[in-house]
This record gives sequence, structure tokens and C-alpha cells, in this order.
Amino acid sequence: MGEHSVDSVMAAVDPRPVGPLVTLQVPPRVIAGIVLSVAAALILMATGVAAHRTLGWVIACGLVAIMVMPAIGALSKHMPRWLAMIVSLLAIVAFVIPLVTVVYRSARSEVDDLIEVAPKAARRVESTSTLAKDFGLTDRVQSVVDILDNAVGDAGDILVAAAGTVPTYMVTGVLTLFFIIYGDDYRKGLFRLLPPSRAAFWDRVLVSGVRKGRRYLARELQQAIVVGLVSYLLARGAGLDAAVLLATIVGVFSIVPYFGIVIGSMPALLLAAGTESWGLAGALLVCFTGLQVVEASFFRRHVNSQVMRFGPALTVSVSAIGYSVYGLGGALSCLAIAAMAVGAIDEAGELESEADAAVSPDSASSDAAPLPHIPPETGGASTAPARG
Repeated sequence: MGEHSVDSVMAAVDPRPVGPLVTLQVPPRVIAGIVLSVAAALILMATGVAAHRTLGWVIACGLVAIMVMPAIGALSKHMPRWLAMIVSLLAIVAFVIPLVTVVYRSARSEVDDLIEVAPKAARRVESTSTLAKDFGLTDRVQSVVDILDNAVGDAGDILVAAAGTVPTYMVTGVLTLFFIIYGDDYRKGLFRLLPPSRAAFWDRVLVSGVRKGRRYLARELQQAIVVGLVSYLLARGAGLDAAVLLATIVGVFSIVPYFGIVIGSMPALLLAAGTESWGLAGALLVCFTGLQVVEASFFRRHVNSQVMRFGPALTVSVSAIGYSVYGLGGALSCLAIAAMAVGAIDEAGELESEADAAVSPDSASSDAAPLPHIPPETGGASTAPARG
């Protein structure tokens, strides 16, 4: 009786007769395509995990080639291009090797000092601060010092490892030259696969994105050097141990917009509070905060208006991902790739806006419906003036 009641109610609600059931048939080739796509994705993922070191070196070589191209272009005006490439690479090697040597020697000696000084400073802070004691400051500082000790390593181990990686550096040097010589040909050949108008659009997007990303990275490098030097002077003036290492930490963290300098100064503030006094730590905090205000008010405003916007959330995210994959080099590489990608997206948006403005000059004042958007392949890219 209940079933008849339900049927009568349903018939009253929807008296239309029920039609035949529709059967969805998926062709075998679609199923095969889905299975093969999933299998290909899994294979590529496994290959990327297994060959992440090799892929990392290839990406690093490409980024180095991109960064040195302006110098090669400037030198090519005064000498043959092949000689400009050799001079540029030799200049990089002549600059990097002494810099790495000096930084390593300073870092090794200063890490040895921190192994003794930092835990004592943390215990002193814990003795005067219940919050620091509840936080387990001493244990956390000890773990950070151990990480630094393992990361810097011993001089003998470094020499043995460097001797074993000489062939790797030779191969990567050749690969960098290869990218410098044939990089433009690869780019042009890739865009020949597209229709001419679309190829022109995406070529401009890619080239402008790389230029914007390169300019952004150059500005960040300049800021990191300046902040590092100022931090070194502050640490030396305060009489802190490991001034070079502390200044390097502040300089690296300064690439995070708006609050990176303050975060990077925490080790220096902790050391000042633990080895000297809370008053000195407060004075240093005021100095680093002032440096952060200068960064946010002047430098960051200039970068946002003249180059592009690159927020702190994106900086931290891509750097953390790269660091988890390949350490500090991975963090820098991911940051460089993300900066160029953001530059390309920014350029694509500008081209779209220019194409919209070029559709109809008086469309905004007319009461008629707006004209449809002109896609890049129909002339949207060609109407935009070229930018340097």
C-alpha cells in the first residue's frame, strides 16, 4: 500500500511518462587515452624524482645563461661575440671562486664560534624569559647550530667533494655555453610551431617576462648586498660574534618583501640579548626595523612601479618548495623561475589591455553593446607598441 501511495504522489507531482534510460557509452579509444595519459604522468613524475639533480643542473645552466646575456650583449658591441662570451664567463668564475672561498672561511670559523656562544646565549635568555623557556629556545638554537655545522662541513671534506665534482662543473659550463649560443634559436624554433600572429604574441610575452624577471632579480640582488653590508656594520659595531654569518642571513631574508629584514635579524637579536644586554638587542631591533621601513617605503615602491609586483607570500612559497627539493640553490632557482613567470603574466595582461583599447576608441562612449575582444592571433599583438 505504501508503494502505491508513493507512486500516486509521484504521478501527481510529475504526470509525464518516464522515458527510456539513457546509456552513456565511452569509446575504447577514450578509455585508452585516459589510461595512457595517467601512465605517462606517473612515468614523468617518477623520472623527475629520480633525475631531479640532473634536471636541477640543466635549469641552473639555463638561468645562468639568461642572467649573463645582457653582459654578453654589451661586450659584443666592442668585441666579437665569442670573445664576449668567454670574457663574461671568466669574469663570473674570477668573481665567484674568491667570493665563495672568503665566505666559506668566514662561515667555518664563525660557525665554530656559534657552536659555543649561541647555546649559552639561549640559556641566558631563557633564564630571564618564561616565554623563551616554554618555547624551548636552547634546544631549538642547538638544532639550528647543528644544521649549520653540517651544512658548512669540514675543509677536508669540502676539498674531496670539490675534486669529485670537477667533471660536473665542466659539463655544466659547456651546457651554459650551449644555452648562450643556441638559446635564441630554440626559442624561435619553438614559436614557429604556432601561427605567425600567435607566435609573435607569445614570443613577446616570453621575452618581456624574462627581461622583467631578470630586472627584478638584479634589484633584489642589489638590495641583498646593501642590506648585508649594513647588517655587517651593525653587528660589528655591536661587538657580536659571527658578524659575516649574521649579515648573510639578514641579506638573504631581505628578498622577502615588507618583513624579511626583521625576520632575518632574529639570530642577531638573540645573540645580542644573550651575550650583551637586552638594551643592545632593542637598539639593534630599532635599526633593523628602520632598515625594513626604508625597504618597504622606497625600494619596494620603486620595484613595484618600475618592474613588477612580487608579493611576500609567493616569495616564501616558491623558495620553500625549491629549498625542500634542492637546498639553497633550488630556492634561488625556483625564485628566478617564478619571477620570470610573473613577468610573463604581467606582460600578457598588458597586451590584452592594449588590444582591448585598440578595438574601438569610442566604444566606451557609445550606448551600443561593446565589440567582441580581438584575440592575439587576429592582430591583438601587432597593435601593441613594442617595449624595451
